Amino acid sequence: MRGGMVTIARPPASRTTLAWHELQQIQTNEWVLKLRPPYYGQVFDDILPEINARSTTGWRVAKSGMVAWAVFRDLSAREIALINDFARDYGQYVLLGMNANIEGYFLEDLDGCLALDYNFADGHSRSYTQVGELVYHAKYRKSIAAAEELGRRLAEAIHRVPTFGCEGQRCISYVPPGRHKRFDLPRILSKLLVEYGWCTMPLRDYEPLVSPELAPAKPDFKRLTIGEKIRVWERLLGRGVTLSSGVAGAVVYVIDDLYQSGVTMWSYARYLKAAGASGVFGLVCEKSRGDRDNR
Repeated sequence: MRGGMVTIARPPASRTTLAWHELQQIQTNEWVLKLRPPYYGQVFDDILPEINARSTTGWRVAKSGMVAWAVFRDLSAREIALINDFARDYGQYVLLGMNANIEGYFLEDLDGCLALDYNFADGHSRSYTQVGELVYHAKYRKSIAAAEELGRRLAEAIHRVPTFGCEGQRCISYVPPGRHKRFDLPRILSKLLVEYGWCTMPLRDYEPLVSPELAPAKPDFKRLTIGEKIRVWERLLGRGVTLSSGVAGAVVYVIDDLYQSGVTMWSYARYLKAAGASGVFGLVCEKSRGDRDNR
C-alpha cells in the first residue's frame, strides 16, 4: 500500500489518458488535487515523489471509484506549475497496458509503455493528430525535420514513463528492423534521443544506445494474423539477435514509431528480459485507435 492506494504497475485498461483533473485551493495554505481515472494518483506518486511526499492525506479514492484525490500543504508557485505540467502532459500522453488480442501470449515481459499521442484525431476520421502528421512525414517522406521534432518530443516524454521504482542503469534500444532496412525510423529516433542527452547520469556499465541486429531475414508481417506474428517473432528472436551491448541488470527503454496490437514491443521486451534486463519500458510516437494489427 502507498498513500492508501494499491500500486498497480500497468494501466487498468489497454490504453488510458488523464481524462480530468482539478487543483483547488481549499484554505490559505492547502490545495486538493483530483485526478480521473484514479490510476493517475499512482502515476503522480511515481513522477513527482517530492511533491507527493508532502501530501497530508496520501491518495484516496472517492466513493464513486472514479476519482483519486489528495490534499497538499504549502505548495510553492513552482510546485503548482509542475502539477499543471503533469496534468497537461498526461492529458495527451497515452499509457498502454495489456489488451485482449495479446493477453494469454505474454506475462510480465513489458513493464510499461507510453505513446506521445494517437495516430488519428478520433476513431472515425482519417485526420492525423499533430504527432501522427510528424510520423507520416518522417517515415514516408523521409523528413529529417519531422524526425528531429519527434526526437525532441520523445526526449521530453521519456521522463514521464512511469517506472514505479524499477532500478538499474538506463539505456535505449529500438525494435529490431530487417537486416537490409536502410531507413528505420525507430533507429533514427533512438540515436536522436542519445544526441539530445536524454540521460543526465553517466552510464558506467552500459552503452547509452543498445542496437539490435537480427540474424535471420525478417519477413513481411502485413498479411499475418496476431498469432502468426507472435510465432514469427519467437522464431526470429530465438534464432539469434546480436546486441551492441549487454543489458543484464539494465532498465531498457524500447523505441518504436507505432504501437498497434503490441506484438512487436512485447516480443522484443521478452527477449530483453531473457537477456537479463531488470526492466523494459516502451516509448512510442503514436498509438493506433484499434488494438489489432493488419488483420
